[in-house]
Amino acid sequence: MRPLPSSEAANAVARLRDSPRPRRLLIVEDDADLTPMISRLARSVCPGVVVDWAVDVDEAIANLERHAYDAVLADYFLRGYQQGIALQELCARSRGTFFAMMSGLPAAELRRQTGELRFPFLAKPFTNARCREFLAMALA
Repeated sequence: MRPLPSSEAANAVARLRDSPRPRRLLIVEDDADLTPMISRLARSVCPGVVVDWAVDVDEAIANLERHAYDAVLADYFLRGYQQGIALQELCARSRGTFFAMMSGLPAAELRRQTGELRFPFLAKPFTNARCREFLAMALA
């Protein structure tokens, strides 16, 4: 995914801050250190955002059945599932929701494994600024 120009990112953040509608984000990540950081960054971009997280696909599916999400950010590698199956299950349940992947693998390697990247992609490691920009786009 191409980085947003700084003016687009600033406009997305402004729209989020002015929106009366609360947003909801689901983070699907099994790294216990990463989820709180992404949650904090999401709240800095979109005050009042409700952030839920799941550590595996079953938990993510249960959340998707309980709540309507504006955005889902899922790690490509999740414990207990083949990556492609996990991704397909999440996508099927998040129709109409902004869906994005994140991974420590380079985008080219993910394309090789999945055939193509049909979703926006956040490469790990990422800077706080890059993650904030990505979240602003996802939640706007």
